[in-house]
Amino acid sequence: MDDIDPEDRDVETYERVVDIFRKADRNGDGQIDQLEFAAVFMGLRPGVWTYEKLAKMWSQADVNHDGTISYEEFASWLFLGSVDQEAFCEE
Repeated sequence: MDDIDPEDRDVETYERVVDIFRKADRNGDGQIDQLEFAAVFMGLRPGVWTYEKLAKMWSQADVNHDGTISYEEFASWLFLGSVDQEAFCEE
């Protein structure tokens, strides 16, 4: 039986997503550009993230195709997209 309150889990998940986004948003402008996006994923698991995979993920995450990913796009992509969750795990 899971003793964690669902609201606590939601807050924890939200905080984790915000943390990932802030790490990706290296210049602090509230948007992730392609270089920031690639830098974060290549840093997480260099052997897993190829340029081809990153380009495919980018096209899925940048929903409005403006060349940046907003927090809303990022969160939606993480939760509703086809993200390989295991690739985010640390070894």
